[in-house]
Amino acid sequence: MSFLTFFASWSAEAADAHEDLFLVLNPDPETGGSAPALVVLARLASSVLPEVVVALMLLGLLLGPRVRVQRHRLLIVLAAMGLAWLAARALQSLWPQPRPFVVGLGTPWLAHPASPSFPSMHSTVAWAWAASLVLWRKPWVTALAVITAALIAWSRVGLGVHFPIDVTVGAMLGICAALFTHMCFSPLRLRWMQCVGRRTVRRQRTRWLGAQRVL
Repeated sequence: MSFLTFFASWSAEAADAHEDLFLVLNPDPETGGSAPALVVLARLASSVLPEVVVALMLLGLLLGPRVRVQRHRLLIVLAAMGLAWLAARALQSLWPQPRPFVVGLGTPWLAHPASPSFPSMHSTVAWAWAASLVLWRKPWVTALAVITAALIAWSRVGLGVHFPIDVTVGAMLGICAALFTHMCFSPLRLRWMQCVGRRTVRRQRTRWLGAQRVL
C-alpha cells in the first residue's frame, strides 16, 4: 500500500513539474518582454523550417549529384521520415491525448485543431530527418540538422500546441526510426543484397545451362 501511495505522489509531482516546464516554454502574453519575439521565432520554426527541409530533400533527389550512394542516402532519409510519420500516427490513434489548450493550459499562439497531441508529429519527423543526417558523419551537416530539429520541437511547445513530453517522445521515436531504416537500407547493406542477388542469378543461370546440356 505504501508503494502505491508513493507512486501516486510521485506521479502527481511529475505531472506538476511537466506542466510547470510547459508554462516556462510557452510565452505568456501578460509578461511582455521577449514574448513577441519568441512567438515570431517559434512560428517561423514551426511552419517554414519543415517546408525548407522537404524542399531540400526533393531538390537533392532531382538536382543533386548522380552518384548512386548519395541517392541511396537521400532515399534512406525519406524512408526514415515516412516510417516515423506512420509510427507517430499509430500512437496518436492508439493512445490519443489532449493538447494543452484543450485542457485550458497555457496560451495557444497558433490556430490548431484539437487533434491528438501525443506524440508531436513535427518533432518525430524532424528528428528522424536529423538523426538520418547525423549518421552521414559530416560535422557541419550534423550541427545544422540537430539545431533545426531542436528548433522545430521547441516551437511546438512554445506555440502551445504540444506538451514537452510530446516532443521528447517524438524525438526518441524519430531517432529510432532513423536507426532502424539505416540498419535495413544502408548503402553497405544494399551492396551486399546486390551481390547476393547477382550470385543467385549466376547459380540459376548455371543450373539452367547444365540442364540444357543434358537435354
